[in-house]
Amino acid sequence: MPLFLGVLANIIWGLTPVYFYFFRNYDAYNVIFMQVISTLILLLFLRGHRFSLKLILSHIFTAGLLFINWLSYFLAIQSGRTIEASLGYLLLPFLTILCGVFLLRESITRNTVLSLFISLIGVLFLIYTNKQIPFFGIMIAASFAIYITIHKLMKNHDPVTSLLHELLIIMPLFLVFSYLYNDRLVIDLSNNLALLPLGVIVTSPLILYLTAIKSLTLLKAGVIQLISPIIIVIVSVLLFKEPMGIQNLVSYMVIIAGFMSIILCKKNIN
Repeated sequence: MPLFLGVLANIIWGLTPVYFYFFRNYDAYNVIFMQVISTLILLLFLRGHRFSLKLILSHIFTAGLLFINWLSYFLAIQSGRTIEASLGYLLLPFLTILCGVFLLRESITRNTVLSLFISLIGVLFLIYTNKQIPFFGIMIAASFAIYITIHKLMKNHDPVTSLLHELLIIMPLFLVFSYLYNDRLVIDLSNNLALLPLGVIVTSPLILYLTAIKSLTLLKAGVIQLISPIIIVIVSVLLFKEPMGIQNLVSYMVIIAGFMSIILCKKNIN
């Protein structure tokens, strides 16, 4: 069941750009504001009776990581750099596995190291062919890898309640940021009602994944993370009409081949 939840979460994440595609002309501030407020409303409905100041303060670091992740992702999508966002999700499995090995002391076989090295060559070649440092991609990958590692260590914390505590921290921080840099605190909700489903779209896969990693090793969690960038790339090419050159195609094939070798050799991830 944990593996199924993790796979399902990554499928949903891979398809979320389809939703944002139809709101690509919306101001990034509006999208982020509606995401935060609609998610907070949903979580208050689900767990509004289960929070305390002590528990809220214990989630300050994870809240900061989640906000960085969201901000980087949506700025990438809004600026037409979806491929760069997907590159972040290609870097994410490596960083997740590294967190498992070096921070949680999870064991890893030599075959797995070789497979990861093959995939990493594909990622580095992809970065080289794009001729720019994937700033958004690095921010997305690093923030979320550390975020899920911390949540895995919080074994007795309910993911839904934890998310509520994080959103209660993110909301005032977001309002302060908005006031300082945008000179506004709120938006016209009547013109942004179409963004209200963001709460469900954002929360559901995150809850599924945080539930899954409680029982999965970060090696397994990292391997299944490859699902979402593959879907994102397919969506980017077929729906967003973003170019996919032969060099990018070869890079993705190398990356997928490396991770497939891990999956096919089951003893690597058991």
